[in-house]
Amino acid sequence: MASLPPPPSPLDKDPSLLRPAASPALAKDPSMPPPAISPTVNGSPAVPSPQLPILPPSSGSSGERDDETAEDSEALLRRQFRLLVRKCTSKKHSKRGHYYAFTYNDVVAVIKAVKKVLIKEPPLIEMKVPCAVIGDLHGQYTDLCRIFDMFRDDKTPGYAMTRYVFLGDYVDRGRQSLEIVMILFMLKYLYPTQFALLRGNHECRAINKAYGFFAEIKERFLDPKKAVELFEMFNECFTHLPLACLVAGNILCMHGGISSKIKTRDDIMKVPKPIKDVATNQIATDLLWADPMEGLPGFPHDTF
Repeated sequence: MASLPPPPSPLDKDPSLLRPAASPALAKDPSMPPPAISPTVNGSPAVPSPQLPILPPSSGSSGERDDETAEDSEALLRRQFRLLVRKCTSKKHSKRGHYYAFTYNDVVAVIKAVKKVLIKEPPLIEMKVPCAVIGDLHGQYTDLCRIFDMFRDDKTPGYAMTRYVFLGDYVDRGRQSLEIVMILFMLKYLYPTQFALLRGNHECRAINKAYGFFAEIKERFLDPKKAVELFEMFNECFTHLPLACLVAGNILCMHGGISSKIKTRDDIMKVPKPIKDVATNQIATDLLWADPMEGLPGFPHDTF
């Protein structure tokens, strides 16, 4: 099956980022079904989520039609993701902290798309500079939007202005974990080399089932079966997140701490992916869970 090459880097000023959102054009597209309106959720106005376009039939041989359909499907998916990112990070939505009415199909499409990118990444990835390194978000979606606003200019949104390394803990505690993972997953799919999404200890099923993410999914998707399906799909996708990132060749970033088992970067590269239970691997456990402690035996002060 043919696939499109990765999109151009936002640092190269992708012209499509400088154009206004394409929602009016999409609304006039006869192949685009009307948006599905979700009801108000827990007193918060729900923003309608546009549906994925239906592909028109193509002519040609069976193999050619398959290739064309795959390419058209991916192009439309990218177009849809750009539209959703623009909507969710717009001032009208991001400043108020309202739930965005993602549908079940929206979430499934995003998870399946980003999983294809994450599967290809090793446990230790690399990032060039300049880049912004972002710590725990924990469902605070307005904080994520404010971070993007710090880098924006009059024409280009902040998420397209620089590279980002996120250190994990996207979910739990806050009330909008879904917005955070959906937007970051879509940006990762659109710009795989500009966004590094590391795994935190809250991207583990046992943790996010107890500390809020599961409850949020059940609250926002009232069909119990679909809510459980989405929760399990998210956690399966989390198992493919990388564990550490090397910035500029010499700055090692992770959610937790440096393991005593790590002697070289190759030790991180040998951690198996996907890793469902991080407790089965000491290096993975430390990278996600170890916190700095003064005077801990076996760890000298850094010499930087």
